[in-house]
Amino acid sequence: MISNQKAFCSKINRNVGILTLYYKSINYGGLLQAYALTKAINNLDFYAKQIKYDYRVPEKKEFRELLRYNNPADIISKLLTKLKRSRVRQTNSSYIFEQRINKAKEFADSIPHTNEIYSERNIEKLLEEIGIFVVGSDQIWNDFSSVFFLDFVPQTYGKISYAASMSKSGISKKKLKYMAKYIDKFNFVSVRENSAKESLEPFVNKKIHVLPDPTIIIDKAGWHNLAEDYYIGQDYIFVYLLGDNIQHRKRIKEIADLMNLAIVFIPHVHLKVRDVDKDFADYELYDVGPREFVGLIKNASMVITDSFHGCVISSILEKNFWAVKRHLDSNINNMNSRLYTLFESMKIEKRFLEDVNNDEVLLREINYGSVSRNINILRKNSIEQLRQALNSCTKEFNTK
Repeated sequence: MISNQKAFCSKINRNVGILTLYYKSINYGGLLQAYALTKAINNLDFYAKQIKYDYRVPEKKEFRELLRYNNPADIISKLLTKLKRSRVRQTNSSYIFEQRINKAKEFADSIPHTNEIYSERNIEKLLEEIGIFVVGSDQIWNDFSSVFFLDFVPQTYGKISYAASMSKSGISKKKLKYMAKYIDKFNFVSVRENSAKESLEPFVNKKIHVLPDPTIIIDKAGWHNLAEDYYIGQDYIFVYLLGDNIQHRKRIKEIADLMNLAIVFIPHVHLKVRDVDKDFADYELYDVGPREFVGLIKNASMVITDSFHGCVISSILEKNFWAVKRHLDSNINNMNSRLYTLFESMKIEKRFLEDVNNDEVLLREINYGSVSRNINILRKNSIEQLRQALNSCTKEFNTK
């Protein structure tokens, strides 16, 4: 009986549950990072799967707890935002996005995942089958959700954050202090942005590592194997914009004319029709899933995007790309810090289109000889840090 119990403990200890914005996601970057982290952990001889956690189900929090973390104005703002989103869902038809949604779901289903759907109400059931919990990557720490801080996981289990992102720059000290009491209980803490480390360090009594997004762990050949080619028939700029800046679109049209390239574009990315996207591109694509998304980057002559993951994949595939800022640095909700950290870590010149004033600079290609070497170093370090974090949890589990 004892030997059987030991075997069970050993098996459960190597079962890893990943919590990120995976369930019902249609976001290309979110799904690609979920795929990459799951694959990376499984390659280290663990048994990782995504937890189908429905983070849209409201958590049962006492009013006192809400006030300890949020100001009354924050609570009112969140309620108004939810009301606005529900109205958008009711007033916008989604039939033109059906293929995009289906391909996202198909890709998500290909990633190892739990069969059951969990919420804050039943997530403790996972303690019966998971030995190590990993949160990350993606923007899971932009605000407080107790599940993404593993409040339901006892200290006898492994707790890891891998490149957890809190891209927003305007998180208050009150919120950071509240987060810190949960983060201190992790076995290993890593974030995705230098700014996140700087914000948390005064409050967290743990060493905080800065690690790149898990998509960097997959190499160029790995992304080529995943990619699904999308036939265009001519040279093109692939444009992927989450923001609605009209000036960005005007500038991109000028660049396409200068370089004699077609504009290939995924419009209305939030599954609601945006006027700013109309009559912008030569090719509007509605049937693009994560695999086609990678394929469009792979075969592009140039990529222009305000997407963090669009920049990461472009870098790994050694594409000539430019980033545009979705928000000004002065905007309290800007998420530019993740791009600053990315470019700094790869030792690549800042690739912001806003900084380019002449065509000579615009046409200057990236020296991928040195950049790709830097990415390889990041990749090796990330894998090693992940290995050590997981193995450390294994040892701690076996001694308890």
